[in-house]
Parts: sequence; structure tokens; C-alpha cells
Amino acid sequence: MNAQNHLLRFMKGLFIKTENNVQINLFWNFILLGFVTLPFGIQPSSFLFILSMFFGVSSIFMIKKTYSLDIINWSFPLLFFLMTISLYYSYDVKEGLKLIERSLPLIIFPIIFMFIRANKEIIDKVSKAFIFGIFITFIFNLIKAFYSSLTINEEGVNFNSAIKAGLNIEESIIDGGNYFFGGYFSTFMHPSYVGLYVLVGIIYTLKSSLSRKIKLFLLITLSVYIFFLSSKSALVLLLLIGVIFLIYYKNSSRIIIFSTVAFLGILVFINPRINQGIKRLNDFNLKENHKYTTSSQSRILSWKVALDLIEKSPFLGYGVGDADKELLIGYLKSDYITNAENEYNAHNQFLQTTLQVGVLGLILFLLPFAVIGYRVSNIYNLSMLIVLIISLVFESMLVRYNGIIFYSIVVPILLNKLDVTCNSKNI
Repeated sequence: MNAQNHLLRFMKGLFIKTENNVQINLFWNFILLGFVTLPFGIQPSSFLFILSMFFGVSSIFMIKKTYSLDIINWSFPLLFFLMTISLYYSYDVKEGLKLIERSLPLIIFPIIFMFIRANKEIIDKVSKAFIFGIFITFIFNLIKAFYSSLTINEEGVNFNSAIKAGLNIEESIIDGGNYFFGGYFSTFMHPSYVGLYVLVGIIYTLKSSLSRKIKLFLLITLSVYIFFLSSKSALVLLLLIGVIFLIYYKNSSRIIIFSTVAFLGILVFINPRINQGIKRLNDFNLKENHKYTTSSQSRILSWKVALDLIEKSPFLGYGVGDADKELLIGYLKSDYITNAENEYNAHNQFLQTTLQVGVLGLILFLLPFAVIGYRVSNIYNLSMLIVLIISLVFESMLVRYNGIIFYSIVVPILLNKLDVTCNSKNI
């Protein structure tokens, strides 16, 4: 009963009430609920974010306050317009329109945030809601992995987490599939996106006002979550965050932080996918051809083809409808069979944006991160910025809803200045 009361108080304390205006309160609370459900994928969260956009846009007309000229709020809308214009020189307009439709949050949320600004209390509550959603998905995935690994027959109960028969744990993790690792463990979305969410959750856990015991519990749990996800970039970033905090906190709690970094290092280097990935990258140059490759090697080949294509059309790109088609043609010409069969995108958002809308689009995309980098005033936002940028290096985050909605809110709000907030006097 006490646990139930604590949970109810926790949930009640999450909800946001900063304005006398009902629509603005609904706007923030639907964002909060959207972040709770975002780790569960597109189905539960998209409706909540659509509602938040509706109430946010309708609230703009009630605010008697001048809008912000901050470049962080303007860059993504301008990039969206550039993407829309690129439909003019895209042959596959239908495919381009699908991406434009998914990318609507890139223009709507930043425009809303020109008028409605976050304060520290809002960011704290949204962050805790996000951490709560990540934690629940971890528990769900863990239960599902155990359930999938159990077999009950006449001989009794057998436990085997390997997808294919005859493989040991390490072999199943690397090649055969394991219910506790990688895409099989990540039920709701690709591990790269979940890894990004968990890393952000770790940073906000460190920054939060939660008690030390709860922080320690969450940090261990979220770190183990990344280990199970086996996303190489997320694992390396996890260790990098630990090192950054070790350097920053030179004179306080050094033993605790050093132990934490050592723990993170063990998590990274005992992961079979990391060890195998390093070995395969070392063998990459020894291959006579690259018809069939691993995921890490395929990513390098995607970058190579993307750079060749950008060199041919650097200013306009190929349009949002044709960028991936041009990549596919490049894979076929180079005989990169694995890349062609899977129709891989550039696996790098900076290259993907340049392929779609050229160098101008890349500049617009980079501007917010440059401004944020200039304004960074604490270790938490610096760590967040590093995570966001490096995640974009290894994945085209803005081709799927899970990445688009996250960046369209996190960049303008959670990393923005917190010195301005809309209040009831301006409504």
C-alpha cells in the first residue's frame, strides 16, 4: 500500500501547472506524457505529441509576447522549408512527401517554442517522465526476454536465450541472435534510438534532484540496459560520459566516480559485439571485395558512397525523394550487395541531410549545435551535446519518427537558455 501511495504521489508530482492558461498547461503535459511513452515507439506517443502540437499552436494566438529570434528556433523550420523545396527536383515525390510528413515536428515545435518557453521546473519534470518511460521499457524487455528464453516440456523447464539452436551465449550474441541482446531485446524500436534515449536518461539522472540511492539504482539499471542493447556507439558514448565526469569532478567523490568509470569500462569491453566489431574493423582492409559485410563495415561503405555522391552534387543535393535511391544505385555500381539488399541510408545524419538538400541544408542543421556549444555552461549540457552529435554521426536519426520528434523538442527546449519563460501576465 505504501509503495502504491509513493507511486501515486510520484505520478501526481510529475504533472505540470505553470500557467493560468489551460491550453498551455495541456501543451506541456501532453509533451510530458509523450516523453513517458516515447521509448514505447510510435504508436502510443505520436497521438500525444500531435495533441501537444495542437494546443501549442492554438496557444500562440493568446500570447501577447514577441517571439524569439533565437537561431536555435529558426534553423529547423528553415531546414524543413528547404526539404520541401527539394521536392521540386525529386523524381520520387511520393517518397519525399512521406519524409516531409514525418518531419512536420521540425517546423511546428520550434515555432511553438518561440512563444512558449520552458523553465527549470518544466525541464526537470519532463526529464523525470522520460527516465520513468525508459525504465519501464527496460523492465518490459527484460521480462519478455526471460519469457522467450523459457521452454516448458515433459522434461521440465529449460532456459536458453539463443535464437538458433546449438549456439553458446557468445555465438548467439554475435551471429545467431539472443533474446537478451541487440534488436531482439529492444522490442519497440531500433537499438540505436533506444541507446540514445537511455544515454540522455543517464545524463538527466545525474542532473536531477533525485536522492543519491535512487540515482545510483537508475544509473546502474540504465547502464545495464545499454549493455543489453549492444549498440556499439551507445556503449562507447557511455564510457565517454563516465570519463568526462571523472575529469570534471577532480576533487570530489573521485573514488566513487573512478569506480563508476571502471564499471562502465568493464560493461563496454566484455560485450561480445564490441570485441567482434573491433576485430572485423581490423580485418576490413584485408577483404578483397565488400559484397557481403557486417553492420559496422556496411556503415563505412555507406559513408563512402554518400561522400562520392555529395561530391557530384554538393549544393542542391538530390532531393528528399531521391537521396536514398541514389545511394542504392551507388551500392549496386560498387557491388556492395549487403548495403543494396538492405537499402541502407547514409547512416550519418550530416551526410544524409547533405544528400537531401546540399551544403546549405547541412549548415542550417549544424547551426543549433554550434550555438548550443557556444552557450554550454555546465558538464551536463556538454555531455548531452556530445551524445546528440555523435549519435548523428553513426545514424540517420531524422529519417524516422523516433529521432525526428526527439530532436525537434530536445534541441530547442532542453538545451536552450532557461532565462525566459512565458507567464500569465503575457496572456
